[in-house]
Amino acid sequence: GTGSATVDPGGNGVVGTLNDSGNFFENNAAADSLTIDIDGKTAGTYDVWAITSSAMIDGTLNLDFGGGYIPQLNDAYTILTTHGLSGEFSTVNLVGKNGATAQVTYNSGDVVVTITKSGATPEPAAWTLFSIGLAGLCAIRFKGRCKARFKQPFRRASSR
Repeated sequence: GTGSATVDPGGNGVVGTLNDSGNFFENNAAADSLTIDIDGKTAGTYDVWAITSSAMIDGTLNLDFGGGYIPQLNDAYTILTTHGLSGEFSTVNLVGKNGATAQVTYNSGDVVVTITKSGATPEPAAWTLFSIGLAGLCAIRFKGRCKARFKQPFRRASSR
């Protein structure tokens, strides 16, 4: 319609399914938005908007990754189901994505989001610090054993 509409199937920061009967028309690209909360990759861990008739979409799609979930390559989420789809979101925002990227696929009866780049893994600097700490712990743990092996002074063979 005219004006603006914001849809968040489970509510702000809460995962859920919104069952909507009838047709839906979203035609104000500047003001209309759909926010999908994603806390995992299995059904029930991300929002779904289920429309029983047809849907015309536009506006902004906000994908809000939360709950400590880090999206992985090829994770897929069917975020909207309908009996007839037209249009596409003009803008797609990924929030809390940890560096992930996604592709939105518009089919005749649903909208599917697929991760095209995994979320963040520890940076190389973090791995370096972890390795140094682990080496330090190993040195402390095995310090006594190393000393025991070398308590005897090294004896040189005589050259007589």
